[in-house]
Amino acid sequence: MAQTLRKGAMRYIALAIIPLSLAKGFEAVGDRAALEAGIGNGAGAPYYIAALLLMAIALGLFLFALKRLIGRIMGKDQGGAESPETGMPLLTPQRATRADEPFDPDAALQRYMQNRPSEPPAPEAPAPRPGGFGKKGL
Repeated sequence: MAQTLRKGAMRYIALAIIPLSLAKGFEAVGDRAALEAGIGNGAGAPYYIAALLLMAIALGLFLFALKRLIGRIMGKDQGGAESPETGMPLLTPQRATRADEPFDPDAALQRYMQNRPSEPPAPEAPAPRPGGFGKKGL
């Protein structure tokens, strides 16, 4: 399962080639229809619109692949992380919990009270406002 997550970007690039080549085919058919019907007739317009839509899909797939590649380079892609219990990929780091242990709110409150800061930070005093007559703040 981990290898499919690592190869995701190349898969999207390969998938983007399909609508791109279909768009070239639709554009060629539109050129042929416009040539046969005469210039200015608009016979090739539906083919051109279909080609533009396919090129937009291909662009979206290329951008998604680029995002995956950049995430992989920056280290944000957790492609190889798997849960030891289930073998499923981990999407976010989680605290290890056991299914047979029920949640104890008193223990959670006790852990919080032990780890919290003893005193809240003191607010900083605001700077005194310039007073007097004339140019202020200089």
